[in-house]
Amino acid sequence: SRIEPNLITDEIIDLVSKNEMIVPHFHIPLQCGTDKLLKSMNRRYTTEVYAERVRKIKAAIPDACIAADVIVGVPGETNDDHLQTIEFLKTLDISYLHVFTYSERPGTKAATMENQVAKNVRTERSKALHELSNQFLIKFLKKNLQNTRPVLYEKEIKGKYIYGFTDNYIRTKAVYKDGMENQIIETQLTDIDENNDVIGITKA
Repeated sequence: SRIEPNLITDEIIDLVSKNEMIVPHFHIPLQCGTDKLLKSMNRRYTTEVYAERVRKIKAAIPDACIAADVIVGVPGETNDDHLQTIEFLKTLDISYLHVFTYSERPGTKAATMENQVAKNVRTERSKALHELSNQFLIKFLKKNLQNTRPVLYEKEIKGKYIYGFTDNYIRTKAVYKDGMENQIIETQLTDIDENNDVIGITKA
């Protein structure tokens, strides 16, 4: 589930850093990377609040996975706003993005606002942010290679591999052995495949 950046207290960060029952994965909505647009969307935080919370999390939990929600093409978003969002995101140590494209919904205030962004422009901006997200993800995965982390292997088996997720939300595959389903197994992360899944070697 998501948590707004203004609600992430120092106490929450400290709890996650010290409690092994809580996995180090934060899903923090940003939406836009300019204070002008955040204000127009009635968000209760600024870009500085967002950046400060990300810095605080990574200082306390260096291996934490941080995902950010971003919406492109909201009414009033100029090309400069879009570029500012990209540049702001590049200053953050985040792991990947959830990218959403704005669409009009009847009966909402936004649907009747002026300065609607053309749909083809929304598509191009979405593509740019998906590419940026992929860059963030690969960087995050590479930082975790050669580490050993607990992986919860699920029931998904393809060919000789079984798939699961590390505690910091890295999708991992390892050679299947009987009884691995629904088990947490210490796994060394060794490489990244063509689908950005990490190849692991189990310690069991």
